[in-house]
Amino acid sequence: MQDITGSTELKPSGAGYRQGELEAAAGGRTEDGHDKDVVATLRPVDDNPHDRNAVEVRVDGHHVGFVPAELAAKWHGPLKRMGGATCRARIVGGWDRGGGNQGNFGLRLYLDPSSLDGAAKPWWKRWWAITLGAVLILGVLGSLADEEADASPAPTAELGIAQESNQLAR
Repeated sequence: MQDITGSTELKPSGAGYRQGELEAAAGGRTEDGHDKDVVATLRPVDDNPHDRNAVEVRVDGHHVGFVPAELAAKWHGPLKRMGGATCRARIVGGWDRGGGNQGNFGLRLYLDPSSLDGAAKPWWKRWWAITLGAVLILGVLGSLADEEADASPAPTAELGIAQESNQLAR
């Protein structure tokens, strides 16, 4: 899986509803909470009944949220072609100071959206494939032109024969 870590910070959708999963990924609650660096996996989901372009976010195997829908619509295809991707993430919060003083967990992803641009196009639409195709076509056309030139008699030879025929006829 390709790592797409970068400096763009993204807050996944649905993390507020997945507090148990975030708590498990963080290793439980602590008195001071967490500020823990982790690796997140972004995986396109084809069978989500609510969003056909859903991209789930997992940390240590725990489903902790989704890429926001407006970005998932653009990233689903490229991530599917890549087989998913990983990025740096940070789990924050999750304190428990007793007496009901508990904080929710939060998650931030740090990624480079431009790293998905190259995966957005199938290989045959990328600049290098188009250039290679053009070079191959020009090479074949050049070879055909050379073969045609070799197969036809030289115009000067025909001209010379015609001149000799004219002189003999006189």
